[in-house]
Amino acid sequence: MAENEGDTRMGVWIVAWSVCTALLLWLIASLTELPWGITVFMVLAAAGTGALASLVRRRRVTAAHGEYEIETQAARSEASLLVPASPEAVREAVRHAATGQFQLVDEQGEKLTLLRRMNLATWGMTLRVMVTSTAEGTRIHAFEEPRLGTTIFDWGQGRRDIVHLFERIEEHLTGPVLED
Repeated sequence: MAENEGDTRMGVWIVAWSVCTALLLWLIASLTELPWGITVFMVLAAAGTGALASLVRRRRVTAAHGEYEIETQAARSEASLLVPASPEAVREAVRHAATGQFQLVDEQGEKLTLLRRMNLATWGMTLRVMVTSTAEGTRIHAFEEPRLGTTIFDWGQGRRDIVHLFERIEEHLTGPVLED
């Protein structure tokens, strides 16, 4: 699935959710003979929440982290890192990094797919890693998205996962980093 296709699908879910919720609230309010002021407030609250979620979904945030930048939009994060190592060494480092919180579920050539278990921030994440050879070394491109396609917020989990993955890869390639 293309990244834009998932973004469009999420937008459709947001609109469908807010319209269905507004209609359901209007129906309940009509059947219970609530005053029209309360009915209008309930319907506008549901529609407003959907509109707000749709606006937040479009917000794109870029955060610098060392040698790379992580770009996040609506619980989807991506970053690229260039390392001076062979593609096979980098793929081995990704396999090594897949222990612990990540699980390697698929590997096809230069594409590796890892899953992150559910936690308090998300229902689980899918991390796709692309390892390509360049003239300067090997480029690692990581794209993480929630397993539940309607997730709007990941509370920074995607960014943290990519930082953790890149740190584990660099540690595997260069050895542990000792901090003072």
